[in-house]
Amino acid sequence: MTGEHIKDVQELLKFLGIVYATAPVDIEGEHLAAQMTKDGYCDYVLSGDSDILAFGGNLLRFSNNPFSPDKKLKTFYQEINFRDLISKLGMDKFVAEQNGMDINDERVAKFARADLCRLSVSLGNDFTEKTPRVTKLSVMSKYFKNNLSFNDKQCEIINYMIKEVEITPDVFTQSEKNIGGLLEYLSVRDFDISKYRDKLEMF
Repeated sequence: MTGEHIKDVQELLKFLGIVYATAPVDIEGEHLAAQMTKDGYCDYVLSGDSDILAFGGNLLRFSNNPFSPDKKLKTFYQEINFRDLISKLGMDKFVAEQNGMDINDERVAKFARADLCRLSVSLGNDFTEKTPRVTKLSVMSKYFKNNLSFNDKQCEIINYMIKEVEITPDVFTQSEKNIGGLLEYLSVRDFDISKYRDKLEMF
């Protein structure tokens, strides 16, 4: 997706009167979206990127099944709740024991998220290369043995990923619905608006 595509989507949302959020310059969109699930703006983030979980968000992951005979079933969705994930992995119990906390202490989830960032970096993610000789099969064993190590670059990435994002009103954009403006916008771009006029005017 190019910058022009993003601009077009934003313009369409404005014309339809739909609120959208824009991540600040120094924040990844996934980071902002994950924070939105934590703050109650939404329940899940629809994405194919598992970094949403390392950022502490709830993920609605979509994947393609190329072997499905039914075209409608080639794409499937999986709900992954952050707190359920750290519980299934045993990370909440481990963090609580390591820090002398009750497992229901709110700090457990915060510490476990930091650890999930470390696991993500160990296996390699969008921000950095994986740690040599760490695999999907060995990473949890190394984690529970406190045997993960990181270079300086990886430590920078971990610190960035752990950082909390503050959602302020200025990240949101909302405009009055303007269907006439939308039809004109589409017409200038050579869309045959006769196909859409009736449906859009009913919106």
